[in-house]
This record gives sequence, structure tokens and C-alpha cells, in this order.
Amino acid sequence: MARASHRSEMPEPSNIWHYAARWMMFNPTELNKFSPTTQGQLYSRIREYATTLIAQDRISQAESIANRHYSVTTRLGLKMIVIAIGALTFGQGFWLLATQIVERSELVPLTTLIGGLVTSTAVDTLATRAITNWNLRRDLHKNLHLLKQQQPYSHGSELVDRFYKAQRQLILMVEGKSKVWQIPIHTLAAITLSATEFVITRHVVSYAVFMPAEVKFAIAALPVIITWAIAILQSEYFERPDYARDLIQRYERHILPSTTLSSEERNNWAYHRLYEDGRFDAFLAFVLGRSPSLMIKNAQMACAWYDFDYCHGRIRQLVQDFKAESQCLNENYRENLARLPSNAILPPVMTEDRSDTEIYEQQMRREQASDRWIETHRPKLEEDLQLKLAELRAYFFDEISRQYLKRQAARRQYQEGYVQWQKLNDEAVR
Repeated sequence: MARASHRSEMPEPSNIWHYAARWMMFNPTELNKFSPTTQGQLYSRIREYATTLIAQDRISQAESIANRHYSVTTRLGLKMIVIAIGALTFGQGFWLLATQIVERSELVPLTTLIGGLVTSTAVDTLATRAITNWNLRRDLHKNLHLLKQQQPYSHGSELVDRFYKAQRQLILMVEGKSKVWQIPIHTLAAITLSATEFVITRHVVSYAVFMPAEVKFAIAALPVIITWAIAILQSEYFERPDYARDLIQRYERHILPSTTLSSEERNNWAYHRLYEDGRFDAFLAFVLGRSPSLMIKNAQMACAWYDFDYCHGRIRQLVQDFKAESQCLNENYRENLARLPSNAILPPVMTEDRSDTEIYEQQMRREQASDRWIETHRPKLEEDLQLKLAELRAYFFDEISRQYLKRQAARRQYQEGYVQWQKLNDEAVR
């Protein structure tokens, strides 16, 4: 059963930060009118607003990268190319080294093979990781730079400054794993091994005396170029999507309402948050002298006024929702009733070698069977309709009754607040 929404004057759950966005416009003079406790509540709400927005924004950016799906076969194929090329080039170096160190000549091929495979795998891993870390660091600095560009438009508002500070802190906390020191280490190790690969290949092709020096250089650089080109592909289409999917999960922990809640739980949280923020906003308006009525004399009366108005609008919206859902149930009943004849299991009309009288009798029996089918199934549809209407009435009756009680409580609180103000006013006059 669909749950009734809040009154139409309230912001929708999709805009649960309606009030927080408005509070950010408080200037320093207005902010100083609030007590430290009230300011602390404002700061907390602004921080939640800021972290939720930046988390949603970063998730949106990460999803475009995370949606890149390539087969494991493609990834293995790229790695095999790099490892095969590296095994050949590094293998030459290990062959020369093994012939000088290994005493048993039969172990030289095995040493050469293992050394070439291990070193080429290391080059592939380090080069891919170095490029990935560089891209992550670039993205991190880009987002921090964008925040820094936006912040000058704060016009000196402390809440706006806190808003961007909270966003910056969240980005550094979530994406700070791409530390600066990782990049030089991975890059230095990958470049050192690639340079070694170039030297080994250059040494091997140096024996080809018929080749020009430029060709020898190009051949020696080719394995290194292929290694780094494939490392770029692996970083862009495998490593970064994996990181983006992990980044989404980490940012989802900072979104309100929590993504772990069900759809109904998220709506309930959103409506409750809207009510709490609206009540807090009524209190802030009173402190700033912006209450909707001159009859409001203290904070208790301001909050009670909001509660009364809120419950009144909620009752009106519940009545409208009840009428709409009742009408929807009746329309579904009429549609199902109209479909009964087409759903009936009826005997066929045989026309072959039949007289007109026999055909007419078959048609009459078919119509009678259709009527019996409708009469049999109509009570079931009516029973289901009445049951759903009864459940609907019970639910809305409970909700409306609860709002009436809350409205009465708000009226009492308003009257108590007025009596308290009157006492204080009388004492001041005396």
C-alpha cells in the first residue's frame, strides 16, 4: 500500500536539503545572533549537507568510469603480450648473467626463463600502478582545485566556508589513499626496469652491424613503448574502473539517507528530516525576528506554531491521498470487471454441418456460460475491493487521528508558551 506523502507545501524527499541550502545564506551578523548550541546544530547540518552533495557528485563521476566492462580474457591477453616481450628482452640479460654465475650449464635456461618472467611481470605491474596512481592523484587535485575555485563566491559567509571545508575534508579522507609518495616509488621502479630493458635490447641489437643506429635505437625502445602503452590501457580500462567501483562504495557511506535502507525507509527518514529541519527553521526565524505572525512571542510558541501548521497541512494531504487511492482502487475494480468476459472459459460454437437453430442454441449456451462466469467471479472482485478499501480506511484513519492528536498537543504547547510569555511580561512590568 502506498504511503501518503507530506503536505504539498513541504519540499519533496528528493530535496531534503532545502532548509540547509537556505541556512547557508545567513550572514555573519545573523549567525552571531544564535547561541553556541544553535550554531553547533547549524554546523552539523551544513556538514551533512556538504558531505552528501560531494559524495553524490563523486559517485556520479565514478560511475562513468566504473561502467567500463571488458572481459578478463582481454586483460590476460594484454598481460601475456607484455610478459612475453619482457621475458624475451630480460631473458637475454639473465642469460648473460647466468652464464657468469651459475656453475651448472643445464640450470642456465631455467634461470633465464624464471628471471625474465618475474621481471617482465614486475615491470607490467609497476608501470600500470604508477600510471593509475598518477591518474588518481590528478583527479584528486582536479576536484580540490574545483572546490577552491567555487569557494571565493562565499561572500564571507562562515557557513559557506564550512560547507566547502567539509567537502574538502571528505575528499581527502576517502581518496587520500592515492598518497603522493606512492607515485615516485612506483614510477622510479618501473622506469628503472624499463631502462634496464632498453639497455639489454640495445646490447643485443648492437651485434647487427648492418643496421643504422636509428633503427637499433627504435628496436631497443619498442619493447619499452609497448609495455607502457599496454600499461596505459590496463590502467584506463581495468585498474581505474576497479578503483571507481571501490570509490563508489566508500562514498556511499557518507550519503544521507543511507543507501543501505530500503526505499520506504529512505522516504520515512527524508520526511522526518524535513520535519525536524522545518521545526528548527521556525526556531531560527523567531530568533532573527522573521516569524510568520506577530502573535509568536517566544521559541516555544514558534515551534508549536510550526507543528500546528504542519499537522494541519498533513491532515489535508492525507485526505487528498485517501480519495486518490480509493479512486484508483475503484478504477482497478471496474477494469477487472470489464475483463471478466474475455477471461471466461466458454464452449466453442461449432458451425460446420450445423443448422441455424443449432448454431443459435450454441450461442445462447455460450452467453449463459459467460453470465455464470461473471456472476461467479464478480463477488470475489467485490470482496477484494472492499477488503482493500477497509485496509486503506484503517490506515488513513490511524494516520489522520495521529495528526489530530499532534495538532492538539501543538495547540497546548502554544498556549503554554503564551502563558509563560505573559507571566514574564507581567513580571517585567512590575
